[in-house]
Amino acid sequence: MRRVGVITILCAALAIGTVSGCGTAGAANQSRGAKVVRNQVHPLVFQNRTSDNIIAPDTKLDSQPVGGSLYKDVLVLQANGKSAHLDVTHGPLLFVAYWCPHCQRTLQLLTKLQSQLKQIPTLVDVGYPSGATLADAVRIDRAERAQLHLANFPTYFILAPNAGDQYAPLGYPTLVYRQGGQTLSLFGEHTSAIWKQILS
Repeated sequence: MRRVGVITILCAALAIGTVSGCGTAGAANQSRGAKVVRNQVHPLVFQNRTSDNIIAPDTKLDSQPVGGSLYKDVLVLQANGKSAHLDVTHGPLLFVAYWCPHCQRTLQLLTKLQSQLKQIPTLVDVGYPSGATLADAVRIDRAERAQLHLANFPTYFILAPNAGDQYAPLGYPTLVYRQGGQTLSLFGEHTSAIWKQILS
């Protein structure tokens, strides 16, 4: 009986530290737990990681205000190599990394919810290692869309390895959106009810 009690306590302790997104090991995030794996070098191939790091999606709308000026002129690359500037005042931006299981599951969920949403987030693919090319990013994006059966979300790329630190400092996925005159940021996996509340 004593072993069962110890195991129960250990399981509860692990649940408290549950991670709802990917980022830098050791730093706390706004949702739950600690960020993981941002500084790890990830291979430049798509891997279906939807079965990794399974957690219960966050049920709280725990958005935080962020400095809006950073998200009013986000320099990105299009798949054709041309640069573009994104502005959160024109619609929500979702920062994702190809190697993040939380991002992959979030994109699958948003694909299922797409017909119920008034706003479709623009994806900004970040999290690439140093030396990654646009051709690498586009190849990975196409493989991810095909293997996960994702909707054709508008997608742009930032290849700079520090882009996540700048635009998604808490980790991935990070949604940045406008509401009530404020620029807000939501980090991590969330339930469909939360995504519908924000994007409808």
